[in-house]
Amino acid sequence: MINTIETMLQNSFRDRHGEHVRQDIIDLGIAKAPKVKYSQLYRVEGDLDGDEVRAIAAKLLTDPVTDTFVIHEADGGNCPQNCKAHRHQIEVWLKHGVTDTVADSVIKAVRDLGITKDIKVKTGHKYVFEGAITPAAVRQIAERLLANPMVQEYRIDGR
Repeated sequence: MINTIETMLQNSFRDRHGEHVRQDIIDLGIAKAPKVKYSQLYRVEGDLDGDEVRAIAAKLLTDPVTDTFVIHEADGGNCPQNCKAHRHQIEVWLKHGVTDTVADSVIKAVRDLGITKDIKVKTGHKYVFEGAITPAAVRQIAERLLANPMVQEYRIDGR
């Protein structure tokens, strides 16, 4: 089974990473820069039950003081049903074959939690844009700011 664990700051904390990306969008020349929310993504593949996936998310991938998480079953990276003209998302993932040292560390830490099943982990980033922005501007942001085409691939709104 494939699960995607999405970790993000709790609403009471400033999303400085999202704010930084928003400023980069302004610097890129996009006048009406949208609000940006940032999340870290972990795609975990293996014969794990729900309790094991929740333990990985809660005990390993999040800080209980500042973070929260959502678990998407299967390849759940698609844009939620509430994606509209004024809400877009970009997911950025390392390409297949690129060394993912964070994923390697996660696998080792999962074993330290006592979960000895064989798993694969892949890490990524998710950026959600809220505000009036054209699909062309979203693609420009993905290609010029967020994804390095040599080592990363991106998906816009789950496409």
